[in-house]
Amino acid sequence: MQDLVEDFKKKYEDEINKRTAAENEFVGLKKDVDAAYMNKVELQAKVDSLLDEVTFLRTLYDMELSQMQSHVSDTSVILSMDNNRCLDLDSIIAEVRAQYEEIAQRSKAEAEVLYQTKLGELQTTAGRHGDDLRSTKNEITELNRAIQRLRAEIESVKKQVGPGLMERSWKSSGPWEKEKHQLFSSVTGCLRPFLVTHSVWECLFSRMFLLEARLLGMLPEERCWSILVCPENLTTIVLALNTQPSAGSAFSEAIHHALHIT
Repeated sequence: MQDLVEDFKKKYEDEINKRTAAENEFVGLKKDVDAAYMNKVELQAKVDSLLDEVTFLRTLYDMELSQMQSHVSDTSVILSMDNNRCLDLDSIIAEVRAQYEEIAQRSKAEAEVLYQTKLGELQTTAGRHGDDLRSTKNEITELNRAIQRLRAEIESVKKQVGPGLMERSWKSSGPWEKEKHQLFSSVTGCLRPFLVTHSVWECLFSRMFLLEARLLGMLPEERCWSILVCPENLTTIVLALNTQPSAGSAFSEAIHHALHIT
């Protein structure tokens, strides 16, 4: 009997525990159901508001569409069409000619800028070589004066001493001869760069004037380049510029002479 009571007691306690667990689970599920229901209510409210907005926009669109259709039905449009099937070659040729003239003007402007740049470079180079030429001329003048002074001293010594002393003086004139040879060698060394600088200066001078003639339209481009690449024509122009009294007439005659040569 005692065992039966204990058995029923255990079953009762088990049932109480199961009931408590079921109640706790029910409380948790109820919370979840309440949250889901609240979410459903909010979503339903949003759906209702969106449906109302869609209905309003649809009604507004229908009204605007009806107004637009009424305006379009009252408007008449006139379209003008060119049914001319003839090809207008004159207008096409004129348009192409205008394009080519624009390209030619742009190329001419670029060529003018290039010529001006080259002319400025040649003028700068010619001025620099002119300065070198003047300094070399000054050195040559000083050396010539030194030579003349030494010759005058030699002549005065010849007049002062007799014939007998001349032989002894020539024997003792080794340092003077050495100095004279050094002086002549220095003069020769100065003359060589002077001649080179002078020839370069003449070439640059003639090229500068030919480029000026090309820019001023006095000389065709093909003849200008044929003269520039021919040293004989450059020499002819330089000689004519150095011999004529007037710079303008000398330049024109030199160019015409160079044209007959080429």
